[in-house]
Amino acid sequence: MKAWESRLDVLTIDLEKFQDYTEKVLRQGITITNLAQERKNGPDSLKSLHELVQLISADMPSPAAFTPVSYEQWEAFELKNPSLLPEAYMIAKDGPKYVGLSTVWRLDKEPRGLVQGNTGVRREYRGRGIAVALKLKVIDFARRNGYRKLKTWNASNNAPMLAVNTKLGFKREVGWITLEKALA
Repeated sequence: MKAWESRLDVLTIDLEKFQDYTEKVLRQGITITNLAQERKNGPDSLKSLHELVQLISADMPSPAAFTPVSYEQWEAFELKNPSLLPEAYMIAKDGPKYVGLSTVWRLDKEPRGLVQGNTGVRREYRGRGIAVALKLKVIDFARRNGYRKLKTWNASNNAPMLAVNTKLGFKREVGWITLEKALA
């Protein structure tokens, strides 16, 4: 399996050029909020978000088979991560239903940099511009809050997300190759 690190200088992207994506998503009745807002809705909202994370993670290319993560593990490793930025962790909703997300953390060694982790959308909502709209919201957050770089990773066999990142101007950097040898 091959994966790439990709980076975007958030000051170079013309957000107006992509305004149609945000408008298209809104016309479909999809709203975009963030984790900071959703936490105010109580523990049930976090359990629903955990379910979405599991659905999306199961579909992401990986060298190993997907292993579900318990709510407690997810809460400990993701929600309680001191680098997590709840205001930048974007969530797409169709009414009360969570349909997409894009996770974001600060880069401790790069004060003006962010890591955009998993970005994904429920299968039945894919191809509707939601992932692009989520990423645009993250880019907007970064710009408004003094961040300059956005870093992410993509598996070479995840063509839809590679296309989204290329469209937005992410530049491929270091490649990672994972090999496996099965021993009899």
